Amino acid sequence: MSKIICVGRNYREHAKELNNPIPENPILFIKPTSCISRFEDIGSTLSRYEEISYELELVIQIDEINSDNAISGIGLGLDLTRRKLQSHLKSKGHPWERSKSFRGACPLTNFVDCKSSVSDFDHLNIQFTLTINNEVRQAGHINQMLFPVSQIIEDSHQEFGVDAGDIFMTGTPSGVGLLHKGDHLIVTLLKDENIIIKKETII
Repeated sequence: MSKIICVGRNYREHAKELNNPIPENPILFIKPTSCISRFEDIGSTLSRYEEISYELELVIQIDEINSDNAISGIGLGLDLTRRKLQSHLKSKGHPWERSKSFRGACPLTNFVDCKSSVSDFDHLNIQFTLTINNEVRQAGHINQMLFPVSQIIEDSHQEFGVDAGDIFMTGTPSGVGLLHKGDHLIVTLLKDENIIIKKETII
């Protein structure tokens, strides 16, 4: 793995809730691998920074971009954001890596095998949810994405190159918000309506 490729505003309702325009092409940015942490370590990340927002996303792992089964696995991740800092940096016209690429900004679950071609993946029945303190805060399905995974991977490969082991964070549905000490988080990933990943932690 050499990088984490992320997609911004890939769900219409999420763009609306942040008062952002609907993009015409995938908005891509990269997190370094130093952002990666375990899902269970969110609490320690929260203790180091102020006002962290959560964004649950489907995460895809690439095996070999030119193989018939380019996609090797799927999991879940949180794109953690220091929202106040991000807004400040944007207002100054500055890069906003400090708000998206800090240590622990990409807590991940485990990955499960999901060997698929890029073109076939968009037709799978995959959905995911985030529950905080027994309330469903986010729920998404890959058919709600503005830009399909095939387009995201193709654009990314043209722009950056995609290496074996790279992972894609495919965007977040509406319902983002702040994390608080003591929150009980549960994330679930379903394929064909069967739970294939379920993780929980109290932060």
